Amino acid sequence: MDYLFIYGTLLMQENPWGMYLSQQSEMVCQAKLSGFLYDAGEYPGAIYVPESDSYIYGSVMTLQNPDEALRIMDQYEGFGSEESQPNEFIRRKLAVKSDIGPLTCWVYLYNWSTQGLSRINSGDYLKFRFENT
Repeated sequence: MDYLFIYGTLLMQENPWGMYLSQQSEMVCQAKLSGFLYDAGEYPGAIYVPESDSYIYGSVMTLQNPDEALRIMDQYEGFGSEESQPNEFIRRKLAVKSDIGPLTCWVYLYNWSTQGLSRINSGDYLKFRFENT
């Protein structure tokens, strides 16, 4: 089973890419990833810090057609050798803590410097967006 942990704009139904993902996958559970979340302007950036007591909150999706879905999501996230280098986001398989236990998921992580970016202390992008609109 291929899982994708989403924590940012893909959670928003008004986002066409999020709508695509909701049609091509199924939400499994809520989850959290150790690390920090930053406001990169129009979207958040997650930095994985395995030993952190801080978390990034999101949802785990099960991908019905993983190769196709990840190819589409890679385009959205600007990940791949054909994209400008270094990629702003990289895709890694990481363990997340979920409502149903630990799961290994694909996660898009922010790959650029966070210098000058504001940290989203709650680790919850949707809550941050709601409070800042």
